[in-house]
Parts: sequence; structure tokens; C-alpha cells
Amino acid sequence: MEIQQLEFLKHIFRFNRRIYLDHNATTPVSNRVRRKMEQALKYHYGNPSSFYGVGRKSAELMEQARGQVADAIHAAPPEIYFTGCATESNNAVLKSVSAHFYPKKKKIISTPIEHPSVLNTLAYLETQGMVVEYCPVDGEGRVLLAELEKRMDDETFLVCCIAANNETGVIQDIPAVTKIAKQHGALVLTDCVQALGKIPMDVHEWDVDYASCSRRTNFMDRKALAPCMSKMAVHLLRYCMAVIRKAGCGLARKAFTISSGLAPPVRMSTNF
Repeated sequence: MEIQQLEFLKHIFRFNRRIYLDHNATTPVSNRVRRKMEQALKYHYGNPSSFYGVGRKSAELMEQARGQVADAIHAAPPEIYFTGCATESNNAVLKSVSAHFYPKKKKIISTPIEHPSVLNTLAYLETQGMVVEYCPVDGEGRVLLAELEKRMDDETFLVCCIAANNETGVIQDIPAVTKIAKQHGALVLTDCVQALGKIPMDVHEWDVDYASCSRRTNFMDRKALAPCMSKMAVHLLRYCMAVIRKAGCGLARKAFTISSGLAPPVRMSTNF
């Protein structure tokens, strides 16, 4: 076969590139974020709890990141807690709030389409005496609000509803879910990992009490710290203190925190 007849092969090899379609699980790290993390690791190594100059600079950058995250979801900076991942955020809320209300109230209502970090924790809480009921969804995966209303009672202290599903992409009517929960005096946890940067978020307008987010689905490092919004800080205080004593404030953890305040220029909604 003549060389000229093999010319088409160069086009095949040229376009034989990997196509990655699992961005809902995690995304590549953007160059902008990587540079920010490298800068923090190299220059801002001070303990942010210290009073000397290098430490104060680290604290300043961490608070700047906290403010950027708060702006992105329309929350107040003091409501933002940085955790290791969204799974940790969900665990923190579910276990801490359950410990706060138990044994006076024992009931949690959830949807069957939550992330495993919620479903597995709820299964664990059932072994600890909690009662968990699951509100059904329709054929398109949307929560049946009438069924949620039926399940609410005086024993219910928490409702869990994912904002945007990680498998189907269906978006829930969080304000409607919150309205029903508040009428019965229950708190609301919403998993917003797949919502952040893709749809407009306003946790105050939604009136939710807890919202877990993650930046690894928005071109952040897969180990970047996940922000958790909490209006009811007292329920999380004991847990957060335990995490601080156990984890401390390592340099890598701080760098991830600082980088998590960066909003990706393409994926982030202009409404934020």
C-alpha cells in the first residue's frame, strides 16, 4: 500500500483524544485555582489563629474565601463552615442535629433520591433510635409535596431534600419543601453539590437551615474543602470543635480553603 493511501491515518490519531463526561462526579482543576493553591502553600503558611503578621495574612485570605462562598449562595459569611468534603458536611448536620433533638424528637423525613452520604448516614441513625421516613417522588423524580405534607408531624425535626440530583439532574422546588417543613417547625437540609455554579442559589430566599456544597464539581481540586451553610450554629458547635481539635489547621487544608473561594469564570451563574 502506498504511503499516500495511509494519509487518512494521521487524522484518526490526531483526533483520538480522551473524552471525559463525568463532571458531575468531579472536574479537572482549573489553572486559576491551581495557581492560587500553589501561592497559598508557598507564601501563606502562617497559622491563621496566630497574631503575628504571616498568621494574620492567612486568616485574612481564609475570611476572604469565606466571603466569596457566602456571596455565591447569598448567605452571610459567619454562616459558612469549611469541611473536608460535602459528605462530611452532610454527616455533620445529620448527626449533630439528631443529637440535639433526640430523644424529644426522633423523626427525619428524606427523599429516596438523596446522595449516598445522606442515605447511608440516615441508615446509621436508624440504628441509633431515629425514625426515618422517605417521601416518594413522581415519574420525573420530583418530590410529591402532598405526600411530604402527610408525613409531617410533631415528631419531625428535620427534612432532607437534595436541590439537584447527581444522577438525573432533576431540580427540586426547595422553597416549597421548606415552606411545608417550617409550617410544622422542622429544619431543612439541602444537598446543593450539583446546584452550586449551575443554577442560581439563594439560601436565605429558600429559607433552608443547612446547605452542603462542594467545589470539586466546579473545576476545583477534588480535595478542596466543601463549604457548609448553617443558620443553626449551636447544633453544629460541639461537632465543629471536635473537628478542629482532631484536624487542626494544616497548610494543605488552608490552601484548599482559600482556593474554594474562587468562582469558576465559565460555570458560575451571572446571578451570583
